[in-house]
Amino acid sequence: ERTLTVTTGGGSDASQDQAADEVVDASRHLVVLGGAGTGNTWLARRIARRAAAAALGGLRSGASIEEVEVPLLVTCDQFRSVEGTPRHAAIGPAIDARSDLGSGVADPLKEHLLNRDDGVLLVLDSLDEATTGRRDVDHALIGSWRTVITTRPDAWHNQWDPRPTAGKSTPASTDGLQVGDVSHRGEGP
Repeated sequence: ERTLTVTTGGGSDASQDQAADEVVDASRHLVVLGGAGTGNTWLARRIARRAAAAALGGLRSGASIEEVEVPLLVTCDQFRSVEGTPRHAAIGPAIDARSDLGSGVADPLKEHLLNRDDGVLLVLDSLDEATTGRRDVDHALIGSWRTVITTRPDAWHNQWDPRPTAGKSTPASTDGLQVGDVSHRGEGP
């Protein structure tokens, strides 16, 4: 498989190409910015698939569910519209989309994740398409969950403000990833 590279930095920082997987793996809160057709949704799905493969590998090697990072992929529109807490809005649509789980697995998994403060990767796709609902994406910063959000640049207005405010959890750092120059480099198919 080829290495997916992305351009990071920008603004006052010098831009540089890096392996997208390495950027994602090293980020606690990551914003993926890219114009229409640049691969935001494709990258969101790839991030969730890689995390799912890693979790399955860990489980198959004997790790418990508490020892693996569980990925949740939802659209920002779903996250903003689902009733309940931000945890419900992240967990419900992600697990319900997996009809192959069945209620015997899905319901206990939802309950487990509702009480989990770490070991979750929340991937929120398409902020720019979220036109309904009332929950802002700053509510996606749940416990110690890692969070990735994809959007077009014109829809991102620093919703994850790193400055502390009363009663609001803030990220230790928010990394930015420009995907306008997504390219596949390296060896292999």
